Amino acid sequence: MSLVKAVFTLTAFSAADRALGFLFKIYLSREMGAAALGTYQIALSLFFALSALMTSGLPLITGKKTAGLLAEGKTREAGSVVGAGLVINCSLALLLACVVLALSPVLPALTSGEEAAFLLLLMLPALLFGGAQAAFRGNLWGREKFFAVSGIELLEQVFRISICVALFAAGMGKTTAAVVSLVAAMLLSTAITIAVFVWGGGRVHKPGGQLKSLIA
Repeated sequence: MSLVKAVFTLTAFSAADRALGFLFKIYLSREMGAAALGTYQIALSLFFALSALMTSGLPLITGKKTAGLLAEGKTREAGSVVGAGLVINCSLALLLACVVLALSPVLPALTSGEEAAFLLLLMLPALLFGGAQAAFRGNLWGREKFFAVSGIELLEQVFRISICVALFAAGMGKTTAAVVSLVAAMLLSTAITIAVFVWGGGRVHKPGGQLKSLIA
């Protein structure tokens, strides 16, 4: 894919994703009310802060290493980079989840209420989904699968909105439904990312010496 086409693809999908996200926020504010939305946003902000520890840099590093290794014909080593990314992120996700669970007695004080603390705990499985997806997404970036990565991100937003609307219609509590839709959407997008990775010929190999290179 040419550079111009890649930039256009990323821009188009990013604009669509942001537009849907903006409309979804308006929808949530009308459905949930100010108080419930505020509680949800507190939990969501904390979740995103935890998630950023795993997803902010790894896809970029994995993508660069994958591109370099594939250029040298080292496909197995590229698979080892994915394996190393999975080990790092899944371990970090479990560690963060354990820390949050250990702090659960004081979470209400830290999150300004018991409901926000409960919502944060409900989001914890999504840490694992997001961490795993980041490793595979980095590989797809390195293989220049820009359309696939951007499309999956947009699909995740669509899944999240659709599931949330369905749960609201089913009568589930508003804040709980919003969180469940987030977790479910991340699970689905992670599954699709893995499927695209495998379908495109990607393979996961033992980390080997790639663990040290990713951490460093």
